[in-house]
Amino acid sequence: MSAGGWMEEYREMYPYENSPNRKVLKWFTVLPWVSLGATVGGGVVLAVASEARGEEAGVAAVLGLVPFLLGLGGILAASILGYILLYRGWKSIQALRRESPQDYDMPTPGAAVGLCFVPFFSCYWIFVAAVGLANRMNRFLDRRALAVPRVSSGLAIATCVLVLIPYVGLVPSAICAYIFLLQVARATDSIWIRVYGWTHPAPVATPFYPPNP
Repeated sequence: MSAGGWMEEYREMYPYENSPNRKVLKWFTVLPWVSLGATVGGGVVLAVASEARGEEAGVAAVLGLVPFLLGLGGILAASILGYILLYRGWKSIQALRRESPQDYDMPTPGAAVGLCFVPFFSCYWIFVAAVGLANRMNRFLDRRALAVPRVSSGLAIATCVLVLIPYVGLVPSAICAYIFLLQVARATDSIWIRVYGWTHPAPVATPFYPPNP
């Protein structure tokens, strides 16, 4: 796909110029792949440096270590951006708590993201955070009859399952999570703008709940 074609597809997926997630997405759509490339490239150079001798080994080690560490930092930053998108997705549908009896006990945005970091328990909670978000977000969109592409619950399930597979599932889970979070971001922006009337950037702490009837 040409650069022009990619940009046109990006504009179709995120058509809102001042959308809440637009700045995050500009980094999130590029940073994971650049960081992965730097990490892999640096790792290859380090592997070659381990076989070298003398001054060449030291130079090669530095040339490999720098991009490797920068790549790891970029992957960490991309992960943080992903959790921001997940948090905002949950925040955008909190109105379901008072609209739907089956959702009155749904997780808060903080709990949905925070419990993903609890050892062992996170193996269960990632399904709640991802699959639960997909199902509830689609229900939110259905209740308001919004003509917005739905979030794939199947993709969310695949992401969670692959995350639990050591080594082999690392790259596939990252790809699935990347696509899933792009879907979440698109739906979140549509909700904030078309339901809650977002028109200008505002502080992250500002609640985006519909007014009480």
